[in-house]
Amino acid sequence: MFSSRLPANDRKLAITPRGASLALATLLVASLGCKKIDDLRGESKAEPSAVAAPAASASGGGTQAAAGARSGTQPMPFAVGQWSRFKTSRNGAPAGDLTYRITGKEGDAFWIRFEMHDPSGKLTEVEILIDFEGGRASKNFDVKQAKVKLPTGQTHSLSGPLLNAAMKGFSGQLAALAIDSLEGLPQEDVKVPAGEFKGCYYRDYDFKVMNIHSKGRVWNHTKVPINAMVKNESTTDGAKVLFELEAYGTSASDGSDTKAAP
Repeated sequence: MFSSRLPANDRKLAITPRGASLALATLLVASLGCKKIDDLRGESKAEPSAVAAPAASASGGGTQAAAGARSGTQPMPFAVGQWSRFKTSRNGAPAGDLTYRITGKEGDAFWIRFEMHDPSGKLTEVEILIDFEGGRASKNFDVKQAKVKLPTGQTHSLSGPLLNAAMKGFSGQLAALAIDSLEGLPQEDVKVPAGEFKGCYYRDYDFKVMNIHSKGRVWNHTKVPINAMVKNESTTDGAKVLFELEAYGTSASDGSDTKAAP
C-alpha cells in the first residue's frame, strides 16, 4: 500500500509545475468521458456510433466472456486493490498501455496511481491522493497530494502551492475520475480485448486544455472499477487515438483475478 511518507531521495521541488502538468495531462487526457462534458464546453452531445467496435482478443490477460448484464447507472465504489488496464494506439500503431490502480487510503481519500508504458516499455507513474467529498460527482473532488515518477527513476512529490499550480491546467482530466449521472445517455454494446460489454453508456466530448485539443467518444460500464471506462476513441491534435479496456480486477493481483465482462 502506498504511503504519503516519501523516501528521503524524493525530489520535492526539482520538477516545475508545467512539467508536472504535462506529465499528468499525458496520462489522464484519455479518460475524460466520466465527467459531464457540458461542464467543459457548455453543451453535451451523443449520437449513435458509426464506428465498428474491434474484435475482442485474448491479449494481456483479458477475457472473451460475453457480457450478460447491461451497465447500471451507479459506479462501483472505490476500494483498495481495484485496477484497470488499457491498450492504446495512435494512428493505428501501438502506443503503449495505461493502468489505473487504487493503491491506498487515508481517511476518506484514496491513492490512485496512473501507470503509462510507452511502446519501448519506459514507465511514467503519477500517484494522487484524491478525496471525493460527498460522492463521486466531479464538483466534489479534492486532490490533496501528488507524486510523479519519471522513466529516469526520479520521483517528485507535489503538495501545497506547487500542487495547485500543477493542477491548474488539467482539472478537467482529473474530473474524469468522477462519474456524474449516466441516466438518459444512449447505450450500445461494445467489444474490447477484455470482452463484450452490454449496454455501455456513451457520450461525445470536445475540449481543449494546455493547448491539447481532443474530440471523441467514450463508452462506460459501471462494472469496470475506478472510472468505468471501456473504450475511448478520439482525434487528439490531429491523431487518431484509441484506448480499449484490456483487463481489470478488484484485488492487487495484476491478472490472475481478471474479471470477465459482466
